[in-house]
Amino acid sequence: MHPVGQMILLWRNEKNLTQSEVARRSGVSRPNLSAIEQGTRDVTVGTLRCIAAALGTNPGALVDGIGPTPVLSKEKLGRRRLDRIARLVAGQKLRASASEQRLALDLASIMKFKTHPLTSTTSTGKINSTRAENATVLRLKSELGVVLFEHLVKRVEKNLISKLIPHE
Repeated sequence: MHPVGQMILLWRNEKNLTQSEVARRSGVSRPNLSAIEQGTRDVTVGTLRCIAAALGTNPGALVDGIGPTPVLSKEKLGRRRLDRIARLVAGQKLRASASEQRLALDLASIMKFKTHPLTSTTSTGKINSTRAENATVLRLKSELGVVLFEHLVKRVEKNLISKLIPHE
């Protein structure tokens, strides 16, 4: 999926709009909008402006990968908080802020595919996820940034493994 298409999808989901609603508001055909979201069609500047207006944002936000929710800064998610979130996902009962609990719940919902590989992969080995999980991943990447998101997923995996294989 193309980054601009991902941002359009993210904004559309955040606003609880269907492709048909955005297409009607923007004057872009629904099949064209679908192809743009999937990254199979390039978007012109004019079309991008129309879609951005329909979503209540500016074209720069879509191009720059700025999601509809505030971006969490790395300072706010220091090492201790990342570890606490990862331990929450692994099932430890800890005191946590509302934002840490939300991140832990979101990560737990997408990590089930990594923890149950026999039931969650296709014959080609690709992860078989739903639109809801894809939207969660996209939102988390937008909020955290791709690097921090991947770092947090690795911490969660490490905590899940250490839970399954106790240290002697």
